[in-house]
Amino acid sequence: MERVLDRAFTRAHGTVHNAIGSALARSDPKVEQKSREDQLRALTTPMTAEDVVQRIDLAFKDGDYYRLLQLPGPQLNSLSRAEWAVSSSELSKAYRKLSILVHPDKAPGEAARQAFEQLKQAYNELRDPEKLAARLRDAEPALLKAAERAAAAASMAERVEMNAAAEERKAKLRQEEARSFHQEIHQQMKRRQAEAAAKQQRAQSSRYKQQQQQGSGSSEEGKEDRQREKQAEGRRKGDRQQQQQQQRRQGRQQQAGSSSSSEDEDYTRRQLNKRPKKPRFM
Repeated sequence: MERVLDRAFTRAHGTVHNAIGSALARSDPKVEQKSREDQLRALTTPMTAEDVVQRIDLAFKDGDYYRLLQLPGPQLNSLSRAEWAVSSSELSKAYRKLSILVHPDKAPGEAARQAFEQLKQAYNELRDPEKLAARLRDAEPALLKAAERAAAAASMAERVEMNAAAEERKAKLRQEEARSFHQEIHQQMKRRQAEAAAKQQRAQSSRYKQQQQQGSGSSEEGKEDRQREKQAEGRRKGDRQQQQQQQRRQGRQQQAGSSSSSEDEDYTRRQLNKRPKKPRFM
């Protein structure tokens, strides 16, 4: 009998306590706000003009940029790595769709302007490969815990099936990673070959220009040398002509001197050969 009364009292006490808690919750604005935020977090429907500002602000404060843009979050692959299967075009499309609702030209007000800035910041961070990779690395521990909880809640047969499927996906992922690695190596080799060819072409072009410059310089030097040779040849020719003229003058002078001396000798000879005239009186 006492046990029955104790159980009845316990149930009554719990009912009263819950009723008092519910009444306090309805009267406490903080509890009401938290309940409203939980409801907004749980929403999976597209954002509307009525709730878009609140949902963006709430997702931004939670740091859930995927929910902010209404895109699926990252998942663990078979290698226990976080990956985000959303393309850049899908990301841009989601951003444009929400930016129309909170753009300052469409939705005036400080709250809408703040929501627009938050949306733009989330979009820029998810679009940046380095920032996205860092965000995925930070999300891996929580994803691993969620996977462990799901595996613990599964039955033995389900675990076996899940492990088999995971091993199969893991093998495929390893093959894809090896293939992508080889492709990356091949692309790097092609890029290096192209860079080497471009560098060699630039070097050949530079050497050709230098040869042209040297050729033009040597041709100018050759012209100057030829001009100097012509001038020297002209001077030598003038000197030879002057020597020839001087030699001719000397020859004429010698001829003139020899002819005058021979005439004197002839005259002297004639004078000596003349017989003295006899006087007339003899």
